[in-house]
Amino acid sequence: MKQNSFYILIGIVVTALVGVFWLSLQWNNSVPIQIGFIIGVITLYMARGRITGIIDDERSVAISQKAALRTLEVFWVVFFTFSLGIIVWTSSRFFGLEGTSTLRFIREHNPPGMGMDKPFFFNPGFIQLLLLCMTIFLYVGFKFYYERKYGGEDADEE
Repeated sequence: MKQNSFYILIGIVVTALVGVFWLSLQWNNSVPIQIGFIIGVITLYMARGRITGIIDDERSVAISQKAALRTLEVFWVVFFTFSLGIIVWTSSRFFGLEGTSTLRFIREHNPPGMGMDKPFFFNPGFIQLLLLCMTIFLYVGFKFYYERKYGGEDADEE
């Protein structure tokens, strides 16, 4: 399989997962999207092993390792900060320490019919999903940076 065909396959899998996610929401059942996501990852992992024409040299491996390490270094700080906020948010309610915080304002001004005590964009799962997407962008950004710095795949060799 050529690399461009692999990218098309990624688009197809992601589109299918959006459909399965919508069905999961409609059915109010998380199992279809969880199973679909695992199947999608396995499919892409197996297809990636069949790509022809990619040559990994020591430099490209080192660039990928540096980018992954920097992504982890940045992401753990962001995710830890988010987790601390969620702990305070949920524990303050448990210990009866809500007071006159922003959370109280959000709960009081919640649109009717939401079925939750906070808007969907304050849902911890939604925020975690956004943070995971941020991880992908961080990795790609660091990969571009280190490829430019160390003359990676996109470097002009003469």
